[in-house]
Amino acid sequence: MNRYILCCLIVLFQWKSALTQQRSILNQKVHIKLAEGTVGSYLSTIIDQGISLSYSNDQIKLLRVVQIKPGTYIIKKLLEIILKDEQIQITDQENKILLHRPTNAKINKNILSGYVYLKNSREPIPYANINIVGTSISVSSNDYGFYSLELPDGKYVLKVSHIGYTSQLDSLKITSSFTHHFQLGSGITLTEIKVEKKDTRTWDGHTISPNTASSIPLLLGQADPLRTIQMYSGVSGGTSGSNMSVRGGSNDQNLVLLDGIPVYNYSHFGDLLSIFNNDAIKHISFYKGAFPSRFEGRLSSVIDVKMKEGNMEEFHGVANVGVITSSAMVEGPIVKHKVSFMSSIRRSWIDAITQVIDKDIDLKYYLYDANFKINYKIDSTTHLYLSTYLGSDRISLGFKESETPFLLQWGNALVSTRLNKVINNRLFYNTSMTFSRFTNKLITDIDNNSYNQISDLALNNEINYRWNNNVSSYWGVRFNDSKFKSRYQNDEEGSIQHTTQISIYSDNDISISDRLKLRAGLHLVTFLVKQKTYESFQPRSSLVFKVDGSNYFSASYAYMAQFYHQITQPGITIPNEFRAPSSANLPPEASSTYELSYRYIFPSDGNINIGIYSRNLRNILMSRPFQSLFDEPDENIAWQNRLLSGIGRSKGLEIDYNQKFNTINIQASYTLSKAESSFAQINNGQYFISPSDIRNQFNYSMTIDLSSRWQTSFLFTYRTGKRITVPSYNIPDLDEILENSQNPEEYQLYAEDIQNYKLKDNYSLNIGLAYTKLYHNSRRSHLRFGINNIIGRPAPIITTTSIEDNQIIVNQVDPFKFLPYVGYTYVF
Repeated sequence: MNRYILCCLIVLFQWKSALTQQRSILNQKVHIKLAEGTVGSYLSTIIDQGISLSYSNDQIKLLRVVQIKPGTYIIKKLLEIILKDEQIQITDQENKILLHRPTNAKINKNILSGYVYLKNSREPIPYANINIVGTSISVSSNDYGFYSLELPDGKYVLKVSHIGYTSQLDSLKITSSFTHHFQLGSGITLTEIKVEKKDTRTWDGHTISPNTASSIPLLLGQADPLRTIQMYSGVSGGTSGSNMSVRGGSNDQNLVLLDGIPVYNYSHFGDLLSIFNNDAIKHISFYKGAFPSRFEGRLSSVIDVKMKEGNMEEFHGVANVGVITSSAMVEGPIVKHKVSFMSSIRRSWIDAITQVIDKDIDLKYYLYDANFKINYKIDSTTHLYLSTYLGSDRISLGFKESETPFLLQWGNALVSTRLNKVINNRLFYNTSMTFSRFTNKLITDIDNNSYNQISDLALNNEINYRWNNNVSSYWGVRFNDSKFKSRYQNDEEGSIQHTTQISIYSDNDISISDRLKLRAGLHLVTFLVKQKTYESFQPRSSLVFKVDGSNYFSASYAYMAQFYHQITQPGITIPNEFRAPSSANLPPEASSTYELSYRYIFPSDGNINIGIYSRNLRNILMSRPFQSLFDEPDENIAWQNRLLSGIGRSKGLEIDYNQKFNTINIQASYTLSKAESSFAQINNGQYFISPSDIRNQFNYSMTIDLSSRWQTSFLFTYRTGKRITVPSYNIPDLDEILENSQNPEEYQLYAEDIQNYKLKDNYSLNIGLAYTKLYHNSRRSHLRFGINNIIGRPAPIITTTSIEDNQIIVNQVDPFKFLPYVGYTYVF
């Protein structure tokens, strides 16, 4: 009997064991459609079919590519195929599959590193995206084209891409750490427009291609990258051109860098065009918020301009002839693959034209820009660069029978040397020494002259370390010594001020998950000036959340401080600025900027970005109403007492839209904003409309490829008129009345309200047409012609007030309407 019971129990146990085995999750079936993919993609396919999998990304080579015949598989057999040659245990635990590595197993971590270059040039490409196909893992090259990527053993397909270049696919088998360089082909011709916000580094703002400026019908057909930036929301041009206001800020609140050197004045006469020769530019990054911590010294925006390094393999060049300027750029190897150069020059025709018009008037004006750069590749890990820029404007006026001369001259001189080195496959080092000098000089007679000069000497050291694919850190320290020299009118002695600034900064780019990315940064400044030391603590952070491949949300905060001040006489576009550093009487300006935005990428080639922002500013400066720093000096009134210090605020809604439809490219932007200022001495401290306030602004550009050779373009702009302060009435000077003067010549101007007069709204329509002819050996020429302001009311160049019959009259000098242009470019 006992034997019978024992036999029954054995049979029952075996039956239960077989039934349990049959019901095990490992014996369930899944369907596979992929013939080739990564381990990670196959595991995702299993999970998508309702199977619960648990594993660690660090223990499994998710990026390894495997091949499987499509069909239906038992899960256990499928996992054994996928995880073949890996020391992974497969366990069924409580209806969940656990994949784990034994404690004694090891996994190799290899580092793939190198540079991303332009094909047939060896020009490094910054911010290129390196992506492992079939995964969400990607990294970007740094400012100098260097990248570092951590991968376990396996075979991978890598895709390298960048806006404006053709993508490259490489299949690599990795079993150890090694160096590999990628080369991207140029994917843009001069007839294409490419202005997009970077997908791979969303917090880094906008990337601008120099080719864009060649497509849009800008002023007199001049290719100007800074005017192209004005197509973005939140950005408006100065009275007539490239001086910019960003989110209600003043012109001096924009940090413009040329190869890392701050440029104090970045426009030519009347804001005619910027100082940058478009043909010599490699890359431009534009930030109006979410500022990386390596940038300092301004409140509203950063424009980081990188010049070409020089072609290491072939000689190339560009020659341009336009209505107001001509230019040329040449680059090529001095020692092939070892030393290269880039040189460019641009000069205006205006002085020659005025002499032809009237030889009796000694009116001369010219502008010029010159760039020169040498790139020396010391070895495979070390590069040395030397670059210079020299640019100037000069206006002289004097009638031949007159002894009263007039001379206005201003310009920049920049020199920099830079060394960068790959210390190892994770660590990149960069050091630079720079010198810059800005000079602005005005002579109105023999004994009456003014000048303003700023000299900067700076030393910068920074390192970039990539911890892994998800974390990259930047650290830097910067030392800057500045000297401000100034003299105004009959002030014989003038003034000299020395300042020293020491900055330490850090940025950390962190991929918290496949969908969430964080940048956390901090910038610390110690600023020393006579009898005063300022300390500044500037946190910066931004967060990007990827809902899916088309939808993104982002938020950011940035605190900025500015230790440099500029006061400009309103209504005039020629340089007339007063410039001074922070001091015991002039505390640094500061701003806090908050941003929220949503971005949608269309299935076709396009995107739309909608954002809101809020800014708070303090210690901003302005001249007292109707009292200029450039008036006749008064011994009883120090120049500091002609200034007011106050606070400001601005907020706005910004919309940017980009879309490409086959042969049509569209870019549009709209801004609804409000900028206000408050000074204790004006309106009892109540807020009033800021001089930079533009309530509504709309930009629309469209280019149409009519054929392989012909292209037409349209540019329409509209913006609300600015507000200015106009005196409500004038009163004869009291001193003259007390002296019993019957006809007083001096008047005191008074205004009941500040910013009490609104200028008319501005709008304009430009049209252009371009013809491209191709020659052998990749040479080509472009003929461009068009009309500026074919219809519209452009913003005035100069706005002044005058008194006629005791009445206040507002006078405006407007730009020409219906202004045709023609230009020719030859590329070789």
